[in-house]
Order: sequence, then structure tokens, then C-alpha cells
Amino acid sequence: FRGELDYWKDPLQMAILQNESDMNDYKEPTYRGEKIGNTYYPSIEEIRDGQWPYRTDWVKESFRTAITQDYNVGVEAGTERGRYFASIGYYSGKGMRKKDDYNKFSIDINTSYKIFDNLNIKSMAGFFRDYRTDPGWLAFNRNPLWPIYNGDGSYFKQEYTDYMDYNPVMNLDNKNDTNKTLSGYMTLQVELDILPCLKLVGMANGSAKVSDFSKYELPDYTANGTTYN
Repeated sequence: FRGELDYWKDPLQMAILQNESDMNDYKEPTYRGEKIGNTYYPSIEEIRDGQWPYRTDWVKESFRTAITQDYNVGVEAGTERGRYFASIGYYSGKGMRKKDDYNKFSIDINTSYKIFDNLNIKSMAGFFRDYRTDPGWLAFNRNPLWPIYNGDGSYFKQEYTDYMDYNPVMNLDNKNDTNKTLSGYMTLQVELDILPCLKLVGMANGSAKVSDFSKYELPDYTANGTTYN
């Protein structure tokens, strides 16, 4: 193993230890050059001699360097009776998992205006648009002896269903799990000076949010895709 992720770095050592565990339990070795169910398990010799050519780094296929970007621009102005402020922001985050992305665009506007010497109105408003994609579980600890693709270009499956630790590349290429959100808010505050020691304040606010969800998983390769698509 390496780092904090729990996965096999050396496929040969993995196979040898699995066979030793099988024999200690009085079972046939798993890696003996035969099919078990729908899957061919190469022998120790095939792995050691390179006859079995596959060495897939599922961690490399599943993860990337996380990157975030955050930009904000603001403009402020004022007169004798009023002040105005507006800002625009953009955030982009790429998570450690491939295709784990989040983008957000925002606009904020604040104003304060003195209509009369004793009457002041303040307002705040904001609008946000964000977009999120979620790759879900990526089986980075999948058996490194399994290839990404079969010889015909289809995705390799460990078993007939392969629903537990399914092929991460298949998942990244075909899964669609997105959430788009548009939201906004507005606050209005009125301040009336009645006496030097008495002020009347009224406030109203409101907000709204609209979301759009989209989800798809590949049939025959995932349980959800087979059941619902």
C-alpha cells in the first residue's frame, strides 16, 4: 500500500497473499489460471512472467490534483445622499475525484439612499447560479490485475454484474449526476427618524430557488442503471 489510500500497489504480492489465505482456509487458490464464475484469474506464474499483461493503476484512473479558483470584482460609488456597491464573483472547484466539479457565479448589489433627511432606504440583492457534477463512488481499490477494457473495446467486468466495485473508467465515461441551481434574495429596509431618540425601522425580504437535477447510469454495468434506465 502507499499513502493513506487502501489499495494494492504490487499485484503479484496481492495474488500470492490471496492464495496463501485460500490454502490456510483449505480452499483452492484463487489465482490458479482458471475461470471462476465469469472471470479468468491468472496464475502466479502468468503474473510474475508478464504473460498476464494488465497492471491498472485505479488510483490514477480515479483521482487528480484538486484545483480551486476564486475571483471577485467589486465597484463602489456614492453621492451626498446615496451609496452603491456591486460585486461579481466566480468560483471553480475541481475535487480530487475526476469529474467532481463545482462552479458558482454570483452577483451582489447593496444600496443606501437618503430620500429625505429623516428617511433612509437600504436594499440588498443577490443572485447565484451554480453547477455541480458528482462522479459518485470510484472503486480505486479495484483489483489491479483487471484491465479497463476488453479486447473488443467494451468495459471489463469482474463478474456478470460487477455491481459492487464497478469499473471507475466506465463510471466516469458514462455516469451523469448533475445539479443546476438558480437562486436569489432581496432585502429592503426603511428607516424613519421620528425623534432624535426614536427611529422606526421596517424590513421586508424574500428569496427564491430553482433546481434542475439530472442523473444517468449505464445499464448492465451498474445496479441503478440496470434497474432504472
